[in-house]
Amino acid sequence: MSKNGPQINHLCYADDLILFSSGERKSVKLLMKVLRDYEEASGQEINKDKTNFYTYGIQSRRNIRRLHRWTGYKHAKLPFTYLGCPIYTGRKTCNLFSDLATKFLNKAGGWQVPLVTIMKQIEMYFSNSFWGKKDDKNKYHWSSWEKMSYPYEEGGVGFKRLSDIFKAFATKRWWRFRTNDNLWARFLKAKYCPRSNPISKKKNSKDSNAWKTMLNTRAEAEKYIIWRIAEGKVLFWWDTWTAFGLLNQLVNQNLKLGNNKVNEYKVDGAWDQTKLSEVLPQQVTHAITQQSINTNSKDKAIWTLNNDGNFSIASAFKQLRQKRDIMTQSKEIWSKGLPFKISFFMWRLIKKNLPFDDTLTRFGIQPDTRCTCCRVDKQETLNHVFARSELAHRIWKIAEDPLGIKCRHQNVLTTLNHWWTKKPANAMHKALLQISPSIKNTTDARIRQKLLFQVKVTLGKVFSRMEQEWSWEVVCDMALNRAPMQIHQNTSPGPIRTEMPEHSSYILNTDGSCSSSLAIAGAGGVVRKRNGEMVMAFAKPIQFLTNNSSEIQAALYGLKWCRMANITNLTLQLDSLFVVQMIIEKCKVPWNYQRLLEEIKTIVHQRNIKVVRCFREENMVADAMSKHANSLDQESFIYQERELPTKQSAWEHSKWIKWDCFF
Repeated sequence: MSKNGPQINHLCYADDLILFSSGERKSVKLLMKVLRDYEEASGQEINKDKTNFYTYGIQSRRNIRRLHRWTGYKHAKLPFTYLGCPIYTGRKTCNLFSDLATKFLNKAGGWQVPLVTIMKQIEMYFSNSFWGKKDDKNKYHWSSWEKMSYPYEEGGVGFKRLSDIFKAFATKRWWRFRTNDNLWARFLKAKYCPRSNPISKKKNSKDSNAWKTMLNTRAEAEKYIIWRIAEGKVLFWWDTWTAFGLLNQLVNQNLKLGNNKVNEYKVDGAWDQTKLSEVLPQQVTHAITQQSINTNSKDKAIWTLNNDGNFSIASAFKQLRQKRDIMTQSKEIWSKGLPFKISFFMWRLIKKNLPFDDTLTRFGIQPDTRCTCCRVDKQETLNHVFARSELAHRIWKIAEDPLGIKCRHQNVLTTLNHWWTKKPANAMHKALLQISPSIKNTTDARIRQKLLFQVKVTLGKVFSRMEQEWSWEVVCDMALNRAPMQIHQNTSPGPIRTEMPEHSSYILNTDGSCSSSLAIAGAGGVVRKRNGEMVMAFAKPIQFLTNNSSEIQAALYGLKWCRMANITNLTLQLDSLFVVQMIIEKCKVPWNYQRLLEEIKTIVHQRNIKVVRCFREENMVADAMSKHANSLDQESFIYQERELPTKQSAWEHSKWIKWDCFF
C-alpha cells in the first residue's frame, strides 16, 4: 500500500467486514477493544465460528498461536472463496479457478473436461452442448466454436467469443479507472502511478495481474476517450482534449514531458497564448485558444463510440472484437422470420459442412453410398442431392414455375445465387425469393406441403396473415401482383404554401452540405424580411465531418450574424428534423454536437428566436449557398438577389413558395 495513497484499514460488503492490521500486540489489542466496544454498544455479538484471521507470507507457529490467543479467532490460509470467487495472493494460476469452472460445468451439464484455461473450458462446454451427444459421446463438431463466433454478416452464427467479452469488460475497468474518482481508482493511482501518469506508465513484472490486464487494454481504450475541458485538471500532454489527438506526439520526442495540467496554461480564466506558443505549433495554439472555458463545471470524459458519450459494454465489444470479411449470402441465409435450425442448415450447406461423400473425403473417409432419390445409382455428393438428382429437379421445378424462374441446376450454390440475385417485383416477392430456397433445401418428406406451410408461416410473420388452404401458386401469384416497391424519383413537387410565423419580422434559412468523396463541407444561409426581400446570404467553407454537423454549423453561423446585426423577431428555419429536435430539446444530443448546440440554444433563448422545420423546397437558396461554399476558400456574403450563385428560377421558386400569400 502506498504511503501517499488512501490508507485502507477495512473493507465492507453487506454484512461482511475485513479489517487490516499489523501483527504487533498493541495494534491487535486496540483492534479487539474496538470490536468489544461495538458489541456492548449495539448488543450484537461477533460469531467466532465464522470469523478467521489470515497472515501474509510464511509465519511461525508461535506467532500464529499468539494471534489466536489475543483474538480468540481461528487461523485460516489463503486462498479462500468469497461469493464464489477465489481470494488469493501472488500470481493467478489455473488451479485457483478450477473449482469455479468445475462447479459451473457440473451444474450445467455434469461432465468433465481437461484442465485448460477457464475460458477454453467454458467454450468447450458450449460447443459440446450445441452439437449434442449420442450414446454418451460428443457428436462431431462440423465447425469450430471460434469460426461460429462471428456475427451473421461476417459468416458466423452470432455467438460471442469469451475472449472478446473479456476485452470489453477490461476496457470498462480502464474507463472507470480513468474517469471515476473513487477509492479503488485512487488506490491504484497511488500504488502504480505515484510519480508518473497512467498513459505513459510502463509495465513491470512485479505488478499485479489485474493492473497488467488494464495496461494491455490501455492503448486501444484511449483511442476512444476524449476530454471536454472545464476546470482543466486533465493532463496537458497525455490526455486527448483537442482535435489534434495527444499533444505529446506533436513535439520533439526527445523532450522530457511532465505531468502538466491544462489549467497551468490559463491566466485569469483565459488561455495563456504566450505559454502555449512556446511549446506548441502556431496552428495548434490558435485552435486551442478558440475553445471556450467554463471553470464552473468539471472536466468530462467522453466515450466517442456512443452518441451520448457514455461508456457501454456493447460499443466496446463491437469495436474490439475480432473481425473478418463480410459474407455476401449472409442476409439471405439469416432472413427475418426463418427458424434458426433452417438458417443454420443453410449456413452449413454453403460452408460445405454436411456429411456427404465429397465432404467426408476431406477427412480421409472413402464412403460407398448411393443416392436413394434416383433410379440410377449415383454418388451421394452435396451438389447431386440438392441440385442434380431427379428429386431435386422436381422440387426446384415446383418452386420455380409459378415464379417464372428458369435455372440450370448443376451446382447448388449457383442455383441459390440465381434465386437471391433475381430482381424482385416488390417487398413480398423479394422475401419469397430469399426464404424459399432455404426452406426447400431442408424438407425431406411430403416436400410440397412442408415447403408451402413453412413459406406461409414465415411470410405471415412479416406481411399479412395467409390462409392455410392457399396453394403454392396462390402464394406466388399474391407476391407477384402485390403493389410494387416504391422508387424515389427526382420529381419536383407542386407549389407549397405555408403561413408566415406570427410576430416574426425576419426569417433565417440555413443549410449544410457535405461531400464524403471530396472530404469537403459547406454552410449556407439566407436572411429575408417578412415581405420576402433578401437582407443577406452567406456561404462559408467548414470542416468536413457529417451532414448533421454541417447543418448545425450553418445554423450557428447564421444566428451569430443576426445577433451581430441586431436583428430581432427572428425565426430560424431548417429542413433537418433531427437538428430542429435537438435545438428544441426533444431528443438526445450526441456528444460531438453538444458544444455547438449549447451556443445555439444560448442565442435562441436570449433573443427569443423560434425554431421550426421547413420543407426542402422552401430551403433551396440556403441549399444552393451551402453547395457554393464547397468551391470557396473563405466566407462570402451577398446582399443583392442578382448576385446569387444559382439560377434565378431557384430563387423565384423558393421566394414564391414562402411568400405568395402575403403579396
